[in-house]
Amino acid sequence: VAGGCGEISRTLHSFGIPSTLVDPNPRCYEHSKKPKRDWKPDSSPPFRVFPYALYGDGANFTSNTEKFDDNGENNEGHSTTVGEIAQNASMICGLHPDQATDPIVEMA
Repeated sequence: VAGGCGEISRTLHSFGIPSTLVDPNPRCYEHSKKPKRDWKPDSSPPFRVFPYALYGDGANFTSNTEKFDDNGENNEGHSTTVGEIAQNASMICGLHPDQATDPIVEMA
């Protein structure tokens, strides 16, 4: 949550661990000064990106019924919703003590 440039998601991906970045203003599509081996600047990141903010207990995210495919693309023909992805998460991570902290703890 609030992953910005996606460094944690990129690291998890390098170990074969799927992840989803949640940030209302994701910057992982922008040119990186230190591109990773498997990530090219200005290309799509190798993980899902959901441009949402978390509020309160995170219900705005966990009850979201928008459908997305495995690449994080909005896809009404796909059966997985944002809420289902959030509810089935193995871990919720946020590293900055800011406005996302309370919703992360409440949602967990």
